Amino acid sequence: FWVKPFQLKVRSCGGFSVYPAAHLTMAAWIPSFLIICSMSKAASGASREWAAVPGAVIEGENDELKHDFTLDQCKTACTAAGWCKSIEHTDRYGGKCQLSRKTASEVGELKTGNFKHYPANSMQHITYYEPLDGTCQTMHIPKAALEGHNRKTLSGHQTVASCTQECLAKPWCKSFDWHGNSGSCWLSDKKASDVGGLKHNSDGTCDYYELAPCQTMHIP
Repeated sequence: FWVKPFQLKVRSCGGFSVYPAAHLTMAAWIPSFLIICSMSKAASGASREWAAVPGAVIEGENDELKHDFTLDQCKTACTAAGWCKSIEHTDRYGGKCQLSRKTASEVGELKTGNFKHYPANSMQHITYYEPLDGTCQTMHIPKAALEGHNRKTLSGHQTVASCTQECLAKPWCKSFDWHGNSGSCWLSDKKASDVGGLKHNSDGTCDYYELAPCQTMHIP
């Protein structure tokens, strides 16, 4: 048989995004499968799939500030700017929009809680957004977890790839927390925007992964 590591990369096929088939890994047997996402809608920022983390920002990585912008206008501006990878938006102050060249995984974490010299919960009204582009990929937030919403536990010898595959195989699964030190993950039927945000994990033992909405089709 052919041995090949599981891949998270996605190939585009006629306007659809398709995963390469996965085969046997060193840890466990992974059945061959194909994942087909909904047709890409990247032409319009508002119609793209966006993952959202309420009450969080990428501190110090704001590249362009826009005033009097709705959320849809902010998303469209990011899509139109070829360099933009994430946004932060608040409806307060007339609607403020921050465009960034970075994602949470590129800077190592999201900041939650309070801005320095500002009142408690000063970030509560700001939401971090990252486009998913209908490509079945995960949004990765280092040093964070979805607290108290675990539906299934996979203990030991797990990788991000195997946890992603297991989550994709469950119709209810929207996200998972991965504990690298123990090789375990916790699958959830909730995502960050469902529960009002993530819990910051300062020791870096857990990372949060959120899946883009996809349709899965098993190939025997």
